Amino acid sequence: MTEGEVMDAPPTRRQRTWDGRWQRWVAGLLAALLLVVAGSLAWLDTGPGHRFLVSRIAGITPPSGLRIHVDRIEGSIYRRAVLHGVTLSDPKGAFLDAPRVELDWWPFAWLSNRLDIDRLVIPVATLHKLPRLNPSRQEGPILPAFDIRLMQFSVGRLVIDKGVTGRVQQATLSGDADIRGGRAVIDLSARVLNGEDAVNITLDSRPDDDRFDLDVTVNAPAGGVLAAMAGLRQDANLRVLGEGSWTRWNGRLSGTLDAEPAVDLMLAARSGTYSASGSLKGAALAGKGLAQRLFSPRVAVQAMG
Repeated sequence: MTEGEVMDAPPTRRQRTWDGRWQRWVAGLLAALLLVVAGSLAWLDTGPGHRFLVSRIAGITPPSGLRIHVDRIEGSIYRRAVLHGVTLSDPKGAFLDAPRVELDWWPFAWLSNRLDIDRLVIPVATLHKLPRLNPSRQEGPILPAFDIRLMQFSVGRLVIDKGVTGRVQQATLSGDADIRGGRAVIDLSARVLNGEDAVNITLDSRPDDDRFDLDVTVNAPAGGVLAAMAGLRQDANLRVLGEGSWTRWNGRLSGTLDAEPAVDLMLAARSGTYSASGSLKGAALAGKGLAQRLFSPRVAVQAMG
């Protein structure tokens, strides 16, 4: 028998037995790992698993200082869940709480780097103050690195504490958002119940494609939420409309106070250089300071920066 014939000899019975055992061990180990993963996923959707998730949510500490607290979770975290006792806090304390948050989503979309929410409904929430989060120290892209699809978002009744506007107000919010591949398409509307305050925002932002379209309308009657936040004592209306790109954008800002023209500015952006030209009514400046008196009745504006 030559040396080549010895090397090509068929495996012995002992070798075949060992190979078969090794393959069975590997298959058994993989099956055990799959059972552990499946068992863990199933356990997370039980009462103890929900309590574990609640503790993990409370332990999230981003640099912004935002903190999220949830009392308990019911339903299925893999499809339809209800979060009870949700509280959002900044470094100074709680700024918003919601007794009930209804979430209908598909969490396994994370496997394809996507946040997929069919329905996010908050029947009642209370805004105690405007949040003051820590400013970010890191520069990064404007849009997130993962896709977001929010088909239906609504807040049935948002109670705005008097600490925000001086008196208790109630509003409703609704909208949807589709953010994917560097593009953001957002529709959002907010209205004050039993009042005329309203905000409507439509945004089509695609930085990678150098596209930016914006349409904002604001109605802020005297004594309302928006006027109080802006320090105005008159009925105010505002419209911002523009389209173009991040390097070449043209828009217009126009507004009225007590139905009289107050602001009319042509806006432009050219590769990081921003300009505004038009006129501004002195009464459009909040308060009764020196600047308002100097600019009355109107002042021409020509700004660039």
